Amino acid sequence: MSMRLRFPPFLDIVLIDDPVQMKRLDDERVISRELLPSGGWLHRILFKRIYGTLTVNSIPLPAFLGRDDQERARHQEALELQLSRHDDPPLDADAMRTLARYVAGVDPDVEVGVVVQQLVGRMFIPDYVATPDSYAAAKLIAAWPTAGPLRAIWWRWSGRLLRAKALIWNLAKGDPQCIHATALAMHNLVVGLGRMRALLKDTSARHRLSPKQAAAACLVAPRAVLRSCLEETHVPFLRTPLHRGTLLLFRLEKMREATADDALALAQGRWNQCPAHQLVPRLLGEIWSAALKEWAQLRYLQRPPSLLVRVLIGAFDVVNRFVPWHRMPKWLALLNIGMIRVVLRAYNLHGTTTPPTRVTNVVPDWQPRYLHARTADGTYNDLADPAMGSARTRFGRNVDPALARAESEPGLLQPNPREISRKLMTRDTFIPATTLNVLAAAWIQFQVHDWFTHGPNDPQRPFRIELEPDDPWSDERPMLIERTRRDPTRRSHDGPATFLNAVTHWWDASQIYGSDLATQLLVRSCKEGKLNVLPNGLLPFDESTGIEITGVNGNWWVGLSLMHTLFTLEHNAICDRLRTANPQWNDEQLFQTARLVNAALIAKIHTLEWTPAILAHPAVKTGMRANWWGFVGERLHHLLGRRGEWDVLWGIPGSDTDHHSAPYAMTEEFVAVYRMHPLLPDHYEFHSATGGKSYGARDLAAVSLRQTRALLKEIPIPDLFYSFGIAHPGAITLHNYPKTLQHVQPIGAKQPIDLAAVDVLRDRERGVPRYNAFRQLLHLPPVESFEELSPQWADELRAVYEHVDRVDLMVGLFAETPPTGFGFSDTAFRVFILMASRRLKSDRFFTTDYTPAVYTQAGLDWIDDNDMKSVVLRHYPMLTPAIQDVANVFAPWNRSAARP
Repeated sequence: MSMRLRFPPFLDIVLIDDPVQMKRLDDERVISRELLPSGGWLHRILFKRIYGTLTVNSIPLPAFLGRDDQERARHQEALELQLSRHDDPPLDADAMRTLARYVAGVDPDVEVGVVVQQLVGRMFIPDYVATPDSYAAAKLIAAWPTAGPLRAIWWRWSGRLLRAKALIWNLAKGDPQCIHATALAMHNLVVGLGRMRALLKDTSARHRLSPKQAAAACLVAPRAVLRSCLEETHVPFLRTPLHRGTLLLFRLEKMREATADDALALAQGRWNQCPAHQLVPRLLGEIWSAALKEWAQLRYLQRPPSLLVRVLIGAFDVVNRFVPWHRMPKWLALLNIGMIRVVLRAYNLHGTTTPPTRVTNVVPDWQPRYLHARTADGTYNDLADPAMGSARTRFGRNVDPALARAESEPGLLQPNPREISRKLMTRDTFIPATTLNVLAAAWIQFQVHDWFTHGPNDPQRPFRIELEPDDPWSDERPMLIERTRRDPTRRSHDGPATFLNAVTHWWDASQIYGSDLATQLLVRSCKEGKLNVLPNGLLPFDESTGIEITGVNGNWWVGLSLMHTLFTLEHNAICDRLRTANPQWNDEQLFQTARLVNAALIAKIHTLEWTPAILAHPAVKTGMRANWWGFVGERLHHLLGRRGEWDVLWGIPGSDTDHHSAPYAMTEEFVAVYRMHPLLPDHYEFHSATGGKSYGARDLAAVSLRQTRALLKEIPIPDLFYSFGIAHPGAITLHNYPKTLQHVQPIGAKQPIDLAAVDVLRDRERGVPRYNAFRQLLHLPPVESFEELSPQWADELRAVYEHVDRVDLMVGLFAETPPTGFGFSDTAFRVFILMASRRLKSDRFFTTDYTPAVYTQAGLDWIDDNDMKSVVLRHYPMLTPAIQDVANVFAPWNRSAARP
């Protein structure tokens, strides 16, 4: 709308609030920035103030020169060309960081106007130095044209105006464009940064706005722009003509707010286009990105625990010297675990970005779709740090990296890893874990492939493991073990050891979908969002490798094949459900949302089913259910929905993201405690699920690697599931390591390896402390003797290690007597306490974006309504008799299903 105020002989002004009307007037050649002294008393005052003061060598600043002024146009065009180059002018790095810290709230008292003035000034004058006085001068000059009469008289009479002008003009060395930028144009940028600071405090905006979107949201248009009519003209929306000297006031900021048209702020596409129309969004976007990084660092500053928590920590520390947590009543044990986790979160999360790096990974450019979908390589899960947790980034640590230095030779090879394997690991008699079935062993390997792998080893300079004369190793001597490949992002390998994860660190089912786009496209059908499955229900097969095609297929065996096939089919079933609810969706929408749902369902199964199966302690079971549902429980959670942010009450899914004291990453210590190869039996018997048929027995080698596909063709998948469901895995203890893995030749390897020896060597090589040091770093007392560690195996341990402090971590974990009901040691459980909830709490798609807007309500319902049993029965309903009465699918199944 427009409104005309005409009171001859005082003023004649038109107020414009409508962008269409503004454009119509701006297109008129007779409407210009050049003001005239005619039209009324107010017009003459403005003319005198602007053209009598805001000039350089009697020439007005560019903002007040006419549209037909060729010299103005030429200078503006040259300036726009200069400012539109990506790196020219270079932005003052110190000023940019200061502004980023201001926006992030790190330096709330910074004089932002002074910093902005200097930043802008140095685009023109490299040594421009702004001060509080120069910024005050700029504010006075910007207010001068519209100052009230008393203020204007005072500014002139006191000399403030002349001093302000002299200061700004001198700093700018008389450059009209620099004067305009540092005295007039910069103020909108200051206001925009204030808006950005408020925006960063908004959790929703902080997690969802790209730098480009944030910049657009913080663009500030001038409150008003003056134009003058040079000749009488008619416009259709005014009753009377405009006269020579009529002023037009375009109320830009009001128009921009009403229309959300960011182009208005910088007059993009118009004759009066701001020369910095590309630079300003770039500058704001870079400040937003830098501010997010500054804010991100604040996330890792742990607040001191409350007095009550400190008292509880101290009390449990004393009590645990006499009574370990697992011997306490359930609720007291649960509180004890909670206090242990508080301590571990504060002291046992360490980033590894400190050693100097060189960039090897290029984070892809931001795309809005990343807000609602996981990327193939794990980037942009954390929007403030897009590379966090992505593939080919460093493992973190659960111990101080300064104490996690790789052992050096010859100590690194002592005691001899092969001798440890032979004398302490070798399975003479199979020791079963009678509370579990073999599916539990297959499941954890399925999960591990999602979480971590160090990738191909370095064939150069292998470790040389000398063999005893009586060693039955029949292959090349000495035994050669390839080293873990070096971290290519390191400029120097001095200091703590760091290594890269070849897969994403996130719990995103990357073992199914891959950790790069090429692999993801290989497993997708690109139809209806689904993954590739053959008509016979099996995964596609790579003839060249003899292995099925999926996201991760290393160390392949039939147990992995079952899990990959099951959850590939589950992905496709989810796609069918989503397509029913959203018939308009395309392949990409279906795929990405189904992936989110499938990954979350896998995480739920691991949290609520596999973990309580292998850690069968009442406090752990309650704690894991609280991780997912909160202590309000599943029923109230469904009935009430999420009513608060406190994880303990409402569960982690849907809560705020929190990385605690370090950027999120899988850790080398987490890798170390998940060395659970004793779970795998050496021998397997296969039976029909619906009859008495026996398929005979196979050893581990016959169900692994290239042999897997032949077994799948011979024995139907339901019968394989049944056979694993009724069989026990091995107990995680000494003298129970699969013999098959002590002499195995991976696909592509030149010679066999002893995996037990490799496991021991890897911890030493990667700087994982040995057992007693590890316990101390996790706030546990060291064991004083071999008898304290393991009464059963004390003599054998002493014969190999001589001193208890030399015991390797894996050996100590296997030797330790676990708590009642536990499948692994209490020492390993400490890392589990820390990392189990962290895999959920750090992931945006399990926390702030675990919402119907991202997953759809149908997707969230699918996760809530399903578990491992329903997944198995959906795809293999003939297994119903075997598992319908089983409380946990990872516990032994009902053998009566196999009729004689």
